[in-house]
Amino acid sequence: HLRADARSGRVSYMNPDVPILPGKGHGNRLLWSVHAGEIEPVGDEQRNLGSSSNSGHSPPNHNNAALASVKSWMTANQEDLDVDVTNELFADGSARVVSHGNGNTIQLFAQRTFKGLRVPGSHAVATVKKGNLIGVGIQKWATIPGDFSIEPKITKEEAAQALADHAGHALDEGETCKPELVVLTLANGIGEFDR
Repeated sequence: HLRADARSGRVSYMNPDVPILPGKGHGNRLLWSVHAGEIEPVGDEQRNLGSSSNSGHSPPNHNNAALASVKSWMTANQEDLDVDVTNELFADGSARVVSHGNGNTIQLFAQRTFKGLRVPGSHAVATVKKGNLIGVGIQKWATIPGDFSIEPKITKEEAAQALADHAGHALDEGETCKPELVVLTLANGIGEFDR
């Protein structure tokens, strides 16, 4: 099952239903193995999932194992997804993972970044159920040209004044939130990036 974004033509959601972690999912024959203190799934692909003092019967941490396995799967499939996984997803601290039912269901959210800046609204999600990757979603993913400059053209004070002018009243004393430089992507009807 595959859904595409009508404006960009990119994959917006897919149901791969492929084993990426040991579990009882359909067709899943992966097992856990311990090598020099590292636990990894054994099957068609080997993945390094981090160190553990575990006996090898189960993963040391479902969240870390899922994050590493989803990242590996998305990297291997980034051409089909039309997403630069290597440079725009999984930056330090940009992914959140939640495990339910002792790892039976694992949900992952990865914020998109561009040259170290957050791209609000643009992200990837994944769901692992019984060890199988059952859902991958790519949200609001416009093409950002590699030569796009992340140097701001106005100061944070000028940005605050432009916001006050647009809102029709001056901002209260002090900042309501800390200023943050981000990259905004806007659809222009053909799925390309508006500068």
